[in-house]
Amino acid sequence: MVILMELMILTLLKRTVRENLKNEQERIIVSGNRKAFTPTGLAIIETLEQIQVILIYSKEREKWERHYRLDNNLKW
Repeated sequence: MVILMELMILTLLKRTVRENLKNEQERIIVSGNRKAFTPTGLAIIETLEQIQVILIYSKEREKWERHYRLDNNLKW
């Protein structure tokens, strides 16, 4: 049952990413510095593993804020 759910989520992730890339002019960089218009599910997950999100508490705003850098992940 768990494996079936994992495969469904992976398929949904792959389909969503590929649908959003249909109108793009440039390929995206996936793991291993490969360029692709139709990345595999594994390549998408390996690429997402490289993104770091840091939560920092802001005393002035009294809330947690997300800080991340995506510019190195988006273009080659």
